[in-house]
Amino acid sequence: PQELTAGIHYSRSDTPSGPLFVAKNPYDDLFRLTLRWYTGSEQDPLLCDALALWGRSGAGYLNRTGFEAKLYALAADVDVRCGSHHVDIVLRGPGSSLAELLPLVEERLRAPVVDPEDSDKQLRDRVDRRKQDRTTLDWAAGALRSFALHGSMSPWMEGAPTDDQILSLQNADLATRTGALLRTRRTSMYTGPMGEFDVTRLIARPDVLYVDPAATPPITYQRPDRPRLLLMDHDSA
Repeated sequence: PQELTAGIHYSRSDTPSGPLFVAKNPYDDLFRLTLRWYTGSEQDPLLCDALALWGRSGAGYLNRTGFEAKLYALAADVDVRCGSHHVDIVLRGPGSSLAELLPLVEERLRAPVVDPEDSDKQLRDRVDRRKQDRTTLDWAAGALRSFALHGSMSPWMEGAPTDDQILSLQNADLATRTGALLRTRRTSMYTGPMGEFDVTRLIARPDVLYVDPAATPPITYQRPDRPRLLLMDHDSA
């Protein structure tokens, strides 16, 4: 293993949108840009469900098919990952495509377009999967473990979205959440053929007033004064 050294293997700079890390790709002309926001389902329980819809949306005047055609023409790919404490949007493709791809992704964050029928189907599938998960031993064990650690403040109980809340997500709710990401400070990580100056010029938005992400709720643990044994009755095939 080799220790990476700032100024030799990578550079770090501060931009209006937050820290930027840049490392040269010496092998080919492909790039990877990860935009990471330190906000997640702990701050907004419906954020991950909304971003799952966003991953299948269009942008502005482009419907989903049109957006995917643009990606195909650029030989590029966009992926979104959402967890309890952070959101990643990952852009990949030839180095020359970033200048066109990034504004396209930003427009998708600013004005996502989801077909109502497709949206309804996705949300119902999500609710159905949740119901199926709740019948599994893994789900029961996870819920019991979380309750043992956190009691009534367990994220499996406190603040988890209801099925009705998921099913009621609308295009406007999606646009509100993704638009907020555009105005929230993030960490950007780039590997590719471009240098720090050119990457900064593409991702920096000096006209945007960025805000810090909402504070992560403190994690609280139960501290029993004596050993406890918790049991859960679970019927499974």
